[in-house]
Amino acid sequence: MKLLALPLLFLPFSAISQRLNSNQYELIRKEELRNAPANLDNLYQDIKGEAFFNAQWLPAIAIAENGKTYKGIKVKFDQYKNKFYANIHDTIYDMGTSAINRYIIYPSPTDTTVSCTFQKGFSGNGLQPAAYIQVFATGKLTFVKYRTLEIKDSHEDGPLTTTKIFAQQDYYYLIRDNAQPATVRLNRKTLEKEMADKWKEVSGHAKEKEIAFNEEEGWKYLVSYYNTLP
Repeated sequence: MKLLALPLLFLPFSAISQRLNSNQYELIRKEELRNAPANLDNLYQDIKGEAFFNAQWLPAIAIAENGKTYKGIKVKFDQYKNKFYANIHDTIYDMGTSAINRYIIYPSPTDTTVSCTFQKGFSGNGLQPAAYIQVFATGKLTFVKYRTLEIKDSHEDGPLTTTKIFAQQDYYYLIRDNAQPATVRLNRKTLEKEMADKWKEVSGHAKEKEIAFNEEEGWKYLVSYYNTLP
């Protein structure tokens, strides 16, 4: 897709706004995005691998710190810079200057029942309040994932050839009743410790549904289930 960032330098903002719905216009105006077009072409052309959570522009809802909700945008999440970009009528906006606190992303445009949430505000044990963290489940136990990328040298094509690559390093956290986040490994022993008060119910449900204790999807399901128990 060709990015149309340059026309903003030449056309009055009022002309651009005629192509926007009221929600999109308010997002650009209130979050002061009109002077921040971005160009993602060749951003990481010298680095092997994918920097973005998803290479495609995905439909999303953006929620500001004051609770205002903005719809009708598409976004990409840069895992290396921990930053969102928004695509509004083929103009790319760097959302780093905005006060957006949470994004709800829909990986499949035709299935709104499946979504991914990224949110700011978590702190402690390696998490910074300004960083976007993927949220899987919230309640008595909150289960989150901090996605990070590092750039490393690779010699996969031979000892005399150096290639820059993205190396993924993810960290999982459990947070109980808004206490400090605790890093966790995805295994049965950790779940049993954290859910000791309801472990009989949780383990029985996991067995019935054939849920894995050492996989991300299993943890998402079981933490959500635990949060529904009285």
